[in-house]
Amino acid sequence: MEALVMDVAEAFSCIGWTVKLYPVFHYDPSIVFPNIEIIRRPLRNRVLRYFRERWFWKWCALLAVFRHTSLNTPILYGHVHLLTFDSHIKYFRKGPRWVWTFGIDVWGERAKIWCSYLNRLDHIVSISKYTADRMVEEGVVVPISVIPCCTDINTFVPTTIPKYIRRNEILICGRMSLQESYKGHEVLFNALPIAEKILGKQLAIRVVGTGDNVERLQSVVKTMGISDRVIFTGRIQQQELIEAFQHCGVFCMPSRVDRNSTGFWTGEGFGIVYVEAAACGRPVIASCEGGAIETVVPGETGLLVDPRSPQDVAEALAKILGSLDLADKMGMAGRVLVEKQFSREVFVENIKRLVLDA
Repeated sequence: MEALVMDVAEAFSCIGWTVKLYPVFHYDPSIVFPNIEIIRRPLRNRVLRYFRERWFWKWCALLAVFRHTSLNTPILYGHVHLLTFDSHIKYFRKGPRWVWTFGIDVWGERAKIWCSYLNRLDHIVSISKYTADRMVEEGVVVPISVIPCCTDINTFVPTTIPKYIRRNEILICGRMSLQESYKGHEVLFNALPIAEKILGKQLAIRVVGTGDNVERLQSVVKTMGISDRVIFTGRIQQQELIEAFQHCGVFCMPSRVDRNSTGFWTGEGFGIVYVEAAACGRPVIASCEGGAIETVVPGETGLLVDPRSPQDVAEALAKILGSLDLADKMGMAGRVLVEKQFSREVFVENIKRLVLDA
């Protein structure tokens, strides 16, 4: 989310706006963004920083708004949680007020919680049509624009050495959390032996990411007897991630939309990893649920599957990994899709259109 907020800030600066950014929580002060003024002093003292971010962030943010904005300055909230102090701001600032929404933050019960706050605003931006529709279902009547996330197509690029592609490898990337175990790791693990049987050869899964569910998933893999074919990499640097995308046979993350143990909905509001994999020229297998469906053109850039069916996932894996020509054709089509719909240049144009229409 933080990366998207920075993309938004940079996009507004690109269309000529003067952008003042207040990071509510800790950020790296060594990072400098051209044309963006960070209106918060970094605190070196960890104790003071903890109290500011844990107890006083709301009042610090309010003070920053009043000090650095005029009566008609537009205000963009980077997350729906920041709307808790919009009731104070609206009495002292008369400029348009917008919020960026992502996914589970405004689905189901959460949408009901935030509905009254959302309906006080002038405009809402959603990263997917799926999320926008969920808000409308719960009674949000404010105009909603859909602006999908973007990726850097000059950084995430296809490999220039095709022989490095591990044609029998399946890549999955994502946080492995006990409370948000919707990414589909276990379904993919169960699909592996089925896909191997269909193809008549061994496959491998590369698992990128960290979280408090890693040890349990490693235990599941060991119990299934496939630990020799499943590689857990842990957290990796961006260049390593790009190479993982470039060199996989297929990217597969069968995320499902579901309720977690606390009763709230979980799932992909969009799924930037699908876009990054496609930008690197590899075919994508995504879920037919949630915002992930908006990142794939079924049959052209990849396939959509039932995220609860290992058989369905296995058949999709076998179809792509069983044909090098199909895999490469889908990968090239995915790259074209990203260039046309999910590049930074397109993102800036979408922001410009939003400003003109709002």
